[in-house]
Amino acid sequence: MKLKSVIITLSLVLAGLLGSTALVSPGAASPPPVGALFASQLAKLSDPYGWPKDYFGAAVSVDGDLAVVGAYGAGKAYVFDRNQGGADQWGQVWPVGGASNEDFGQSVSVSGNLAVAGAPEATVGANLGQGAAYLLAPSPDPDQPGVWWSINKLTAADGVEGDGLGNAVQLDGDTLVIGANLASPAGYRQGTAYVFARNQGGADNWGQVKKLTASDGAEGDLFGSSVAVSGDVILVGAYGATGAGGPAQGAAYVFAHNQGGTDNWGQLDKLTASDGALMDEFGAGVALDGDTALVGAWLADLPYGLDMGAAYVYRLIANAHPAYVPVLMAP
Repeated sequence: MKLKSVIITLSLVLAGLLGSTALVSPGAASPPPVGALFASQLAKLSDPYGWPKDYFGAAVSVDGDLAVVGAYGAGKAYVFDRNQGGADQWGQVWPVGGASNEDFGQSVSVSGNLAVAGAPEATVGANLGQGAAYLLAPSPDPDQPGVWWSINKLTAADGVEGDGLGNAVQLDGDTLVIGANLASPAGYRQGTAYVFARNQGGADNWGQVKKLTASDGAEGDLFGSSVAVSGDVILVGAYGATGAGGPAQGAAYVFAHNQGGTDNWGQLDKLTASDGALMDEFGAGVALDGDTALVGAWLADLPYGLDMGAAYVYRLIANAHPAYVPVLMAP
């Protein structure tokens, strides 16, 4: 009964916070039909020349008129333009491919006229599975309209075999965050994340500026399993972290630009669910937009079902520890 009342209360909080009644507790009135909230389907994106187990759509990202879809089974990332082939047609512009067996396209992100695709199984030198991320951009050649290509391969300065860099990527303007959740900086698969910035080391060069680790990181945390960046704030998920509820309760860490020094990305806080429990895997997904953060716990149990999952909303406050409003996303 306690959890049910919390769900109802927090659903009301979310409605006030986001101005939406789409998320309701069990037994409440049904939400408006989808057609009342969103336009009809515009397109179904796919590769007509694809193969079984390409896993097209395993990763997606959209910004403005550009969409990027990862197909790590095929080792490709596909770029689509809203008006390619006609108004709102979302036609394919160009597929970009990586080397075989790199899992290129397992993660993707697009911001402005630049995209990034993660390849966590990429070999770097002699290091198998060290991982990499590839920057993708349209060709500057006027004779190649619509052609996209890989312009840079980013790797960690201290990367080693099996780190899996590129399992998660997020690009926002001049800042790129790349997860390496299998890295072992101080414990096996503790995990790390790396921050790259444009114009670092030269004009339009993307250079590494910071290696992020959790202040209380431990073996098996899988820090870097999910990443998000918005302006001067970075959020990193560690769904394997042990909490008061037990192993794999999960956590997410907030980092801020200029925290701890000029141009330093310092840890600001650690987020955990107030009702977190064993194997919730809080931090499996994270998202940021302005002062609002969202953290997914896809295996959280609810009173009416196991592994139904939940997501928690946090309001980030400048120059202070984030105050948060957890909200259980439930049918």
